[in-house]
Amino acid sequence: MARGAPAEAGRRLEALAREQPQDAGIIADLAAAELGAGRWSRALDLYGRLLDADPENREVLAAYREIRLGHAPRVELSHSTLLQAAATHHVEEAAWRGWLADRWWLRAGARHGSYIQDRVVGQSAFSEAVWTALATVGFQPTRAVSLWAGLEESRRREDIYRTTGRLGGAYDDGKATTATVDVAIRELLTNPVAALPRNGSIDRVTVDVARRVLVPVVLGAHYDFRHYRVSGEDLGDRWEVAARAELELVRSRVQVTLIPQVFFSQYTPAAGSPLRETISFISREDVVAIGGVAGWDVTPALRLQAAVVGRRDLHRAITSWEVNGEGRWRIRPWLEGRVLYTRNTESTTVGGQEESFLGRLDILY
Repeated sequence: MARGAPAEAGRRLEALAREQPQDAGIIADLAAAELGAGRWSRALDLYGRLLDADPENREVLAAYREIRLGHAPRVELSHSTLLQAAATHHVEEAAWRGWLADRWWLRAGARHGSYIQDRVVGQSAFSEAVWTALATVGFQPTRAVSLWAGLEESRRREDIYRTTGRLGGAYDDGKATTATVDVAIRELLTNPVAALPRNGSIDRVTVDVARRVLVPVVLGAHYDFRHYRVSGEDLGDRWEVAARAELELVRSRVQVTLIPQVFFSQYTPAAGSPLRETISFISREDVVAIGGVAGWDVTPALRLQAAVVGRRDLHRAITSWEVNGEGRWRIRPWLEGRVLYTRNTESTTVGGQEESFLGRLDILY
């Protein structure tokens, strides 16, 4: 189809709607075309007109509610905890997100993190508190494409600040393909906690791609590159690459998915840096893994999910396990909650056992 064909079709539908304003089918087609073009407020008005004429039309009502829920302003509240062998992280965040216009949205808020390092050999115990103000502006040129840019200003103690720049983009055709790119410039380094007193930072690029190649098969790939700095010195570079296949064995109210995967990473420290022993990462991982996920849609508003992954690091000759449980609940049409618990026997970043908890509440209004 030619690039101008969708716009031309939309103009024809608009002309027909003016000529036949009582034709519900034409109005519905025009509403769908406006939504596909990213003009969701116009689509909402059109679906509203249809509901005024036919309040019992379930298809129109479902489309109307989907737009209202997807574009409603919301308050996002979250808490996360990471428990490691010798360190603990607690992070709380509150943010507001809403649409400024058809194609523009804003997310703004604040975050507080507390990071506690236990006493270990060569490292005294300490704790750090970090306050962060954040704002992100997004632009959606089409329904499938989103772009965003943001700034974060972090402060710890009274006189140490860190400005982080963020850029990103996402593609989701709603059918088979999703992709995201996320870039961070001078992101605060909080893991390992030992980097915090030394004002550690990261320059990072992360790419994730997934595509459904058959009805029950999804293929995914992940790439991440990080350049670390600490105390104004280059600490080193770390890259990781992963690939997975999601094989949906059962697709119904209960879903069962088998996920074979591979993961490779390598950390190259900066030559001669005196901080190499103080702040260290796993030097190399060549991991093959097999995982399984079982999900249950208890009701249309409540979903429970559990997963387990067994990993074998061929380079280090280490076998490890990860288990997690997740629950998502639409408590009310305007209130959504999510909890996620994860436990693994070997971290892929700094090594050692980890447990993490994430809780999130979205309040729509």
